[in-house]
Amino acid sequence: MNRVLDVTGKLVTVQGGITLLKLTRDLAKRGLALPNLGSYAEQSLAGAIATATHGGSIRTGTLADVVTQIRWVNAAGEAALSRRGDEGFGGVVAALRLWGIVTEITLEAVPLFYLRAESSIVSFTEFVQDFIRMQESADFVDARWFPQVGLVEIMRMTRVAASESEKPTQPITKVTQARRRWVSTVFRLMLRAAAMGGRSVNVALVRKLLGTSYQDRTGVGHEVLAPFGPRYHFGKILPGPDKVELNLPRLDDFRRLRKSHDPEGLFSSDYATRLLGLTS
Repeated sequence: MNRVLDVTGKLVTVQGGITLLKLTRDLAKRGLALPNLGSYAEQSLAGAIATATHGGSIRTGTLADVVTQIRWVNAAGEAALSRRGDEGFGGVVAALRLWGIVTEITLEAVPLFYLRAESSIVSFTEFVQDFIRMQESADFVDARWFPQVGLVEIMRMTRVAASESEKPTQPITKVTQARRRWVSTVFRLMLRAAAMGGRSVNVALVRKLLGTSYQDRTGVGHEVLAPFGPRYHFGKILPGPDKVELNLPRLDDFRRLRKSHDPEGLFSSDYATRLLGLTS
């Protein structure tokens, strides 16, 4: 479940269990790349698209948006197939794996590229006031807000064609490890914007919780984030269902689609049932 099965032009078919790390390396050998990627590459592609893992770009959609076809085994043990354009296709792809086991995924790759990065630190006030221009200033923008000190660390990344770039330099290990140790002790929120389905811009406020809710850890309440229309990223640790305020306009559609694919709730869980208000 960790192999590339076929590459035809920019269409790539893989097994659902392939990791993003293996997939990106295999694509690079063919002069291809994924159009967007989060900061963690050890997860499976099936898991990444199931949670609509996004990266940070208003110019591209999430990984789920580049999927053109998906095969899975449903609750009845039958092989199922869904293609882009089919009714409910988006829900089948970003299904939180609530109604089946993904076996194959076909997606659209792009020509190989590298990233040129530039880092800066601004106040949270400045970040909010200049948010749109900041997002438009680069192909990818990754912002980490440190509420304790009111600062935002911004990483702007611009695509550079592989043919026009020197071989990327390797990170300085000692600095990377030191930064990781420091960041692991400090609470922060990741603030990212993503083009949802390539049609609209949504601010994705992603909590990095270290096992506890941000309300308990810092006193930063949901009301502080409310002006941004925050959406929890299901690829991260979420607090208990009673503490989550979902901002999902099509949640009712998702519930209906899930019930049609798994009416007995075979792939559900107590947590998902309580969080999403699912019924069998």
